[in-house]
Amino acid sequence: MAMRITDKHRIAAKLLAQGALRMNEICKEIGIARQTLISWKHKPEFKKLVESCAIPLEDQEGKERELLDQAYITLHKIMKNGTNESAKVNAAKYVVDTFRRKITKSDKNSSGTDMATILRLVDEK
Repeated sequence: MAMRITDKHRIAAKLLAQGALRMNEICKEIGIARQTLISWKHKPEFKKLVESCAIPLEDQEGKERELLDQAYITLHKIMKNGTNESAKVNAAKYVVDTFRRKITKSDKNSSGTDMATILRLVDEK
């Protein structure tokens, strides 16, 4: 018998697709038992629902990556070719600050951020 999709199924599928909450948290959020969610996850209709929720998220992430790439290209052009020194300094400061935060988040044991590391990360981008 086919699964009848309810609002709880839709909410659970969306939360699973987002990946921000653990199963216990999802169950508490929508008021179901953990075993119920486990059972749903094995049903083909629910799997398709989760997949359909994930596609828009992947599309959005791709768009955000593309915009970020364009922003870095623009900042690089400003730093390299800009005639306004203030704009060049602000662009460089933004890139350095962004990569410092990125390094701090990705490497908790970092002993600090040096310019060579920042330049390496910029070159990778």
